[in-house]
Amino acid sequence: MLRVFGTLFDMAIEHQLQDAILVAPVSCAVGFAQGLVTFGSPDFYAFILAYFVEVALAILERVYIDESLDMIFTFIGLIISFIFQIGTHSLTYLLTHSFTYSLTQACDTPHGMSRLI
Repeated sequence: MLRVFGTLFDMAIEHQLQDAILVAPVSCAVGFAQGLVTFGSPDFYAFILAYFVEVALAILERVYIDESLDMIFTFIGLIISFIFQIGTHSLTYLLTHSFTYSLTQACDTPHGMSRLI
């Protein structure tokens, strides 16, 4: 969980600072804190297990996740913008057509526009 938070934190800091060199000290501090968490194991078996899980996650992250992370976030951004466009178009359609419908109903009365006045 801390590794996922560290990755998202690095991406957010890099987006705000627009420079990887400024992100490096913060990233190292987060990695150091992740390593310290491993030292808090109650026994040697838990330490070895946590260490191998951490190494496996690092390999998985470097081989698969880092390569496709930009594609994943681009896809999520496209989905969010598509949902936003659908919502905007639906709201515009509902507002314009409901107003047009109410005007046509008012004009269809026997007295014409007198019902609106």
